[in-house]
Amino acid sequence: MKPFRESEARLPVSVLCIVALCTSIICTTLGPVPASAQGRIMQVAVIDFANNSKVPGRVYSKMATDAVVVELVRSGKFTAFTSEMVESKMQALGYQPPLTPTLEHRLGQELGADAVVSGEINAIKVDKDKRVAEVRLVVRMLDVASGELINGAIAVGKSHSRVGYGDEDQLLIEAIQDAARNAVDMMVRYILPEATVLNPIGANEVLLNKGSQEGIEPGMEMIVLRRSETGEDEVVGRIKITKVTDTDAVATVIRAPKGVKPEDRARAIFQMPTIKEGVLGEPVRPSELKKGISKGTKLLFALAGLLAVGLIFNGGGNEHESIPGVTAQAGVSGDIITPDYGSDVGVMVSWNKPRNIRTMDIIEYHVWRNNRGTNLGSAGAGTEVPIATPQFTQAPAFAGWDHAITLEPVGISHNEWHAADPDTHELVDVSNDELIPPLEIGKPSQYWVSCLYKRISPRDGTVTYWETSNTGSGVATCLNRPVLRPSFTETSDLSNITFEWESCGGADRYVIEVSRTDSFERDKTWVYTIVQRTAADGIPMSCNLVNKIMDANGVIVKELAGVSEGDVLYWRVGARNSADRPGPFPAGPSPQADGPKNTRYIYSYPESFVVEQPPSPGGTSG
Repeated sequence: MKPFRESEARLPVSVLCIVALCTSIICTTLGPVPASAQGRIMQVAVIDFANNSKVPGRVYSKMATDAVVVELVRSGKFTAFTSEMVESKMQALGYQPPLTPTLEHRLGQELGADAVVSGEINAIKVDKDKRVAEVRLVVRMLDVASGELINGAIAVGKSHSRVGYGDEDQLLIEAIQDAARNAVDMMVRYILPEATVLNPIGANEVLLNKGSQEGIEPGMEMIVLRRSETGEDEVVGRIKITKVTDTDAVATVIRAPKGVKPEDRARAIFQMPTIKEGVLGEPVRPSELKKGISKGTKLLFALAGLLAVGLIFNGGGNEHESIPGVTAQAGVSGDIITPDYGSDVGVMVSWNKPRNIRTMDIIEYHVWRNNRGTNLGSAGAGTEVPIATPQFTQAPAFAGWDHAITLEPVGISHNEWHAADPDTHELVDVSNDELIPPLEIGKPSQYWVSCLYKRISPRDGTVTYWETSNTGSGVATCLNRPVLRPSFTETSDLSNITFEWESCGGADRYVIEVSRTDSFERDKTWVYTIVQRTAADGIPMSCNLVNKIMDANGVIVKELAGVSEGDVLYWRVGARNSADRPGPFPAGPSPQADGPKNTRYIYSYPESFVVEQPPSPGGTSG
């Protein structure tokens, strides 16, 4: 028997050990994260990939599986169950790969995963003349809550060309890793279109609050989700988009045993892209690849060296780093801000730590309005200096983000901040005594975040300073609260009722909410949407609702069913700019008084009125 070090199986087995070690280290370092700290991070179970190419070998599909796990965890958006946990659960269930979507769904439920990831190597090609390998990788992500695909990618990876270098296995490993990196990058950047149900239209249609600007298209099918009493999302129906404008859409209800209600969420069903055949050409024969199996010594040293360098520089970063998860949301005191300057409103900017920079190496973050000195047309010119320079200790975690700060509509000045000299990479002290233009109420703005950090050379300990690229948020419009103008304290006619309030400058969408509870619980709150642009604060507005809350036959909407004489109803008005992404910080209503909030409006303080005479018997309307 040949010693192992002389065996042709030495290379693939050794490579698998190194890849497994890398995966184990990364998974141990970065996850799993405790549920309370995960926020938007998904926990996934990754099933062993298949090798459906014309170049056989389980070693390649195993490499692809491990490479995808590494890239998912490295993205900062996912944590992964260990392969041992997944395999143990599959054995307990009696499952053997490949699994059908139904079995993947069951496996995810048994593990308690958010999603299940599967895939395969679809094609392999090695160009022996150019010394380049290409791999086409298919990755799918199935949502455990709904049983539907929510993400996926088909990506091609390439190795680096090496003139006169003859190790095909190293080329294939590089191509697999590149394909995994490209696939996960596509998945992280993809945003599955989502919308909120505004109200029903007739018996079998609903109006959604998002349109073509958010990627919603005619013919798209979406599942409808509702937050259950346990706080979990429950699939309650399925709809199909029929009409789309820039800002909203109409959908037909395909099925909904529990009905579709206002404030239900609709999420598109992911469609896997089509594989373009012939892109990789004809793969080489397996016998031609076997010649490189005995040439693995250099590859082992290269992989070991890369692992060592990766561990030394873990968090070291580079000039191409960026800030993930930058989000801007308008809000009011009590939700996002504790006013430092007496303001009741503001904008919260939140972000996550760059994934390849250690916390100890961060000097400070720089927050810019409308990007660094760039003129963005209607949004105005960007600030030439940062509007805020928090250190990581001054920007605490908030609601799933690593860092967050709140900006208020007051002028601010910075006595000193820091920058990295782009040529010498030395730390530069910058003084600024000028007042930074304040946050303007009613004006849409974007916010950009960069990070100033240091790098320490492992060779001689030299310290250099760098700044990441700027990463932008969606639009956020700071709005004042709507002011109610209650013209009544009681009513005897719910079929003809007028609500009055004062406008919010910069808003173009309002909602009137009438509820049986002062906490505006979702199932006990009726919502009516008004689309009307207002250019200034304080403009008198009114809405006369005839046969909306109660029709001419005395049938009352189901959210207010059971109202009797002497009962108190509460009402409020919400405002927002429909261009804001994702919109104001969620402020309710929610299924329960203490449940998660899920609407994106700036709300007035509520008022109430007494029902003087109960609705006549006649049931409720949907």
